[in-house]
Amino acid sequence: MTVTAAYPSMLLPAPPPFTIDVPEGFIAHAAPRALAMLRRADAQDASTHHVTVSSDLVQAGATPRDLLDTLLGRHDDATTVEEPHLVNGIASSVIARTVAGQPVQQSVNVHVMPTRYAGDVTTALTVVATWPQDDTEAGASVRAIQDSFSVTGV
Repeated sequence: MTVTAAYPSMLLPAPPPFTIDVPEGFIAHAAPRALAMLRRADAQDASTHHVTVSSDLVQAGATPRDLLDTLLGRHDDATTVEEPHLVNGIASSVIARTVAGQPVQQSVNVHVMPTRYAGDVTTALTVVATWPQDDTEAGASVRAIQDSFSVTGV
């Protein structure tokens, strides 16, 4: 007997819907391995001045802090600027590293959704703001975009 699996469904989940502010001078679009990328509309410094939203299926019960620690551990070249912490269920940290040959800082937020799917998995959403290391104005603008992120469908 053949069974048809529907996508999205509890068996084959899709990331939850979300909103994020796109300020004047920025554009939003899809990007490889990301649900969304927000970058300057003029494409200037696009590789070092942006916000990305990505999604992973993780084991249900995984904590945002554990997932953040794992993510940060993947970047051997990173130094911690702001120690990992948990606020309102969101794990956050700021690191400094090199992207596309440029020194940058990255604010990393990990959100874990409460919904459990078949296979005992859930969705983790990661929102990363990246800006040139010595550009505090750029840092403030992309972190404001990052802070506007909100899951709407859980």
